[in-house]
Amino acid sequence: MNAIALSTTAQLDSQARVQPYAEIRILGIAVLLNSVLVGLFLLFATPYYETNDDLSMQFIASGFYTGHPSEYLVFTNVLIGWPLKFLYTHWSGHNWYLGYLLFTHYLALTGFAFVIFSRRLDRLFVLLYIGFFLFAEIRILLRPQFTTTAFLAGMVGLLLVVDGMSSSPPGRSVRLIAGFLLFSLMSLIREPVAPLLLIMAFPFLAERFGFSAWRRLAVVYVLSAILFIGLHGLNQWAYSRHPGWARFSQYNALRGEIHGTELGRLVEKAAPVVGWNQNDTKMFIDSYYPESELYGSVATMRALHSTLKETAKQQPLISNFSVLYLFLPKLLGRDAGLLMWLALLNGAWCLYFAKS
Repeated sequence: MNAIALSTTAQLDSQARVQPYAEIRILGIAVLLNSVLVGLFLLFATPYYETNDDLSMQFIASGFYTGHPSEYLVFTNVLIGWPLKFLYTHWSGHNWYLGYLLFTHYLALTGFAFVIFSRRLDRLFVLLYIGFFLFAEIRILLRPQFTTTAFLAGMVGLLLVVDGMSSSPPGRSVRLIAGFLLFSLMSLIREPVAPLLLIMAFPFLAERFGFSAWRRLAVVYVLSAILFIGLHGLNQWAYSRHPGWARFSQYNALRGEIHGTELGRLVEKAAPVVGWNQNDTKMFIDSYYPESELYGSVATMRALHSTLKETAKQQPLISNFSVLYLFLPKLLGRDAGLLMWLALLNGAWCLYFAKS
């Protein structure tokens, strides 16, 4: 009996020693495959920003507006702004902002391929991953933007965390650390994506952990919340140290609740309160407001915002309802609509292979 026990223990120790090397091999294959795929993409395609927000953040980081690179990127955390400011200050001839978006895609894709190949590394799974890259990733890689980049990083981060909590001890800590780092990177790139992703991922996490293992599910959400709150607090502290950017942060928060929302449709009714004529109002609606003395006051934006909210209360709750509103890609709009299309495609793909 002792001999059998010793033999079994020796076999388990041998497997524990071999497993890390197998995972390093899988990671190496994921790194190499994505280097080839992303390299070929950049060789034959020219990425361009999908929204002007990314171009504006690139201009801020590079010092285009003021002549001095800045870490205050408005929509992205200063923890990303600081290294970009350093790079643009010392090597201004490169597009570091676009490079950081593309590198984030590469990191997330490598983590995603690692999770897939850890399950099964054969020709079919490699082809499935290449199919994902061609049908899903090329679209968001060709037209990069910080929102979809953040969502991709966060999604892969959650996959690594779930995989780590379900793995044996030798590879668990590395997966968990990598997963929470990618989740943190998502929160740095685009804060609002974090709560949206956690809500959308709840059915998946509940299925993986089961409601009986609610403690593990709670751990994921609690740690994610701590990371999110900590990074948000750091960003707020950095803005509070600069009076000008602190005022702009208040201004932009109010403006963000108007543009692209239901309040934005009522601007023409509320514009006279802040002294705007018809042309001023149209320029604001079209996101063109260069005159700081007319548009740039926090007091002006606060007055407009308050008037819009009061006006909205007088509007009917249900107006012009369409059945198309029940179609999520249409309902969620441009950025989230694209992500919902990818989610629906991924769900159909999983159902097909689960059936087969």
